Amino acid sequence: MPVSGSGRASATTAVSATVTPVDCTVAPACVDLYPGFAEGDVYFTITNANPYEITFTDMTAGNITVDADDCPATSITVESPVTGLSLVAPASSTSGQLSIDDVVTMILAAPDGCQGASFDIELTLTGAQS
Repeated sequence: MPVSGSGRASATTAVSATVTPVDCTVAPACVDLYPGFAEGDVYFTITNANPYEITFTDMTAGNITVDADDCPATSITVESPVTGLSLVAPASSTSGQLSIDDVVTMILAAPDGCQGASFDIELTLTGAQS
């Protein structure tokens, strides 16, 4: 005997991924700035709570904060925007350490107070499900 009725499918709600700076005291390989150096990298992880992978292709830098009182945030500049990236955030997980290379410059006149300082750079990444 045949029966009929209906079934249901539901779509998930996308969640924004989060970007977190890497602690360079724990990952010393990310310490690469010095006065006059124009090829510094910015290091971070991406947490993606979505059930699908996201590939980020563009970055826009925002505010810069620094953890040293004697080092102004203006001691560095960040190239922005940056396009043509391929940064992958795996589904339902946190990425390993990622970087955007050669976008940070420490000015030649950076004060001694910048030695050992960490700069947090606000990043806006643009991407899509991949």
